Amino acid sequence: MNYSVVARLLLAGLLVGTITLKVLYSGLNEQVPFDLAARVGAVLRTRGFFVRQLPMNQTLFQSLVAELGSCRLTVAAISPLGWERETIKRMATPQDQVSFIYKGHIYPEQPAWRTWLDFYLSRAARLVGLRGPLAPVFGVIADPTCQIDEIKGLIAQAAQSDVSAPR
Repeated sequence: MNYSVVARLLLAGLLVGTITLKVLYSGLNEQVPFDLAARVGAVLRTRGFFVRQLPMNQTLFQSLVAELGSCRLTVAAISPLGWERETIKRMATPQDQVSFIYKGHIYPEQPAWRTWLDFYLSRAARLVGLRGPLAPVFGVIADPTCQIDEIKGLIAQAAQSDVSAPR
């Protein structure tokens, strides 16, 4: 057999293999299937907050605004890769409190390495047919009048109750 024929067959095999992986991969859902308005919004409503969801075309990610008296709170479901971390910080005024919630824990900064690593480990597991939980990451902006520790705890509880695997 001629080397050029072998090289062509090898190249054709690689082409078919990579296209197959791309087709299989394209069916994966990269977003965490979390309904922010239904889960977090419902918890905040039970505490008396007026909650409205912001349109995706304004924020580029799921977000809602909750108000109770003078307390104004913005909660956003953000990328585990850390893309929106700075956007959340820029949305806040200097007086606002900014926090990030992941897997029931509250952080002053998005634990980007942890959320990034968990995302890619979950993605690798899905590529081989396993379904592991992928937790949502939240950015929270609260004005100084909010009792932020209690509110962050409520959001963390709502997030923990709906950790699910992407389909």
